[in-house]
Amino acid sequence: MLLLILMNMLTLLCCVLIIPGPAAWAALCHMCNRVSNEFAISWEEYWKVFRREWKPWAGMTIIGTLVSALIGINFVFYSVSFPNQAWVPYVQGAWLAAGVLWLAIQFYIYPLYVEQEKKTWRIALRNAAVVSGASPLFSFILIVLGALLTILSLVFVPPLFVLLGLSFWLTLSNAATVDRLAVYRKRADETQAKS
Repeated sequence: MLLLILMNMLTLLCCVLIIPGPAAWAALCHMCNRVSNEFAISWEEYWKVFRREWKPWAGMTIIGTLVSALIGINFVFYSVSFPNQAWVPYVQGAWLAAGVLWLAIQFYIYPLYVEQEKKTWRIALRNAAVVSGASPLFSFILIVLGALLTILSLVFVPPLFVLLGLSFWLTLSNAATVDRLAVYRKRADETQAKS
């Protein structure tokens, strides 16, 4: 646990510095995936992933940030630009639904990328959309509880967020992904056994 705390603090610092943020995020996500799969973590493994995954994770991090910003801007834009229009709440509802779906995809995409043998973001994106769509209540409850606990720790106990905030969120998403993959593999085995 001490290693995860130190890795969390380093990752938070790298995210503040922006440029090394994606590499640190990738390394911490890999370590949280190892924890979720009950493997040991080490600094050697952290730095290996940090160096290897910077480019692919930088691209996906930029795309994820831009899409999130686009959804947020569009949600606010219509209410500001077209006040008192009857159709605006429907458009905002559509953007809110898109935001919730995108948040669920972001919750699963990074752990799914880590779990892949042949690593491609396109497949991870597709699988994240499938997993979030196939288990909407499971995903919604985990995301809401995770976000609530993260916000509470950030507001009321900031040192707790500095020590465990990012690793808590990534461990939650990795554990949820490992759980969903186990369920789908079990279903696939049962279907194959029946046929």
